[in-house]
Amino acid sequence: MVGIGVLIFIGFTQILETPFHLFMRGNPTIAPFLENPFAFAIYGGLTAGIFEELGRFVAFFFLLKKYLEYKDGFAYGIGHGGIESILIGGFSALQALIFANSINDGSFAQLIEQKPELSILQDMLIQQPAYLYFLGSVERIMALVLQIAFTMLVLYAVKQKKYIFLVYAILFHAFVDFFAALYQTKTINIFVAEGITLLCTIGAVVLIRKMKEKLMSVPE
Repeated sequence: MVGIGVLIFIGFTQILETPFHLFMRGNPTIAPFLENPFAFAIYGGLTAGIFEELGRFVAFFFLLKKYLEYKDGFAYGIGHGGIESILIGGFSALQALIFANSINDGSFAQLIEQKPELSILQDMLIQQPAYLYFLGSVERIMALVLQIAFTMLVLYAVKQKKYIFLVYAILFHAFVDFFAALYQTKTINIFVAEGITLLCTIGAVVLIRKMKEKLMSVPE
């Protein structure tokens, strides 16, 4: 289950969704519309929700027909959310750590002599508040919980043939990402964005518990 979650995430977000974004942002008619932060947030939230939740649907409807139990959904959610955390948070954290060590041992200064534009990166790493790294770690944990919750909604949609729950998953996902996109465009600050994400995560925990009861009560 974990492996399928990883593969579906990579397939639907990196192979399918990324080219779609490149096309939309390169379209002279659509690109100006996306310059509006709220339009961009709606677009970003919906596309993330649609691609990822349809990926989950394909996984459970076609690939995992015999694996529709709560534990299967939980494992899939860990795979899907885990690879997202690695690709988004893990590599960025590793890169920042490497740069920080280079700055401390003086080797980064040699790079700046060759490429002066790297001084901007050095200033950013030095001046960035420590709490941002902490918030980044907390955010990845919350994102994993949310990914498990989205998975439960889609799993229930497939197992119970109540496909409205697929729509619920898309909308929930879009709602969460809407505020993340507003933060990216500097429309809201990080504390507002993370506060809303925390509230959504609390709701996700409740949802996971409720879906566990529903999934375990669904007859085979």
